[in-house]
Amino acid sequence: MIDKKAFSDALANYKKDFVAGWWADENFKWEAVKCFQDNWNIDAEDFAEMIKRSLAKTYGLLASMNNFPRQMIEGFAEKAPDKVKMMFVCFV
Repeated sequence: MIDKKAFSDALANYKKDFVAGWWADENFKWEAVKCFQDNWNIDAEDFAEMIKRSLAKTYGLLASMNNFPRQMIEGFAEKAPDKVKMMFVCFV
């Protein structure tokens, strides 16, 4: 069994330390997730535009040394929105 008091105390300390020590450097990740959640709609009329809005705040999270997955998925969604949509539908 989990000691609920110990867990609650640990969670409170984590939140305090996170806000004080990490939030300024890490909040962009939470903003990216929120942006995705606010904009994702698998049934969007303009699927390519919805993908762009959903990923708009990912910045460097979806890019690394000569790899640009955000730009690639956006480009594929513009060229073949139905095929890209099906890739997401199959995994939902």
